[in-house]
Amino acid sequence: MGVLRDANVAHGIGQFAVIQSVAPSQGVDVTPINLGDANEIERGVAALAKFANGGLILTASPTSSTAS
Repeated sequence: MGVLRDANVAHGIGQFAVIQSVAPSQGVDVTPINLGDANEIERGVAALAKFANGGLILTASPTSSTAS
């Protein structure tokens, strides 16, 4: 599971920490993908697309509302 987050915003860091702490109990591995870098987003999504049953979580931040 990829977690799109803004590493420069406390909310993004905090939300990722909560997701990361709950993920093992759900049998899910999580990988942070920083929203501030378009190349990192592309690389992260491409890497996740290679696996079956993957997904993305978008954390709340000012950046996430403009990430599209």
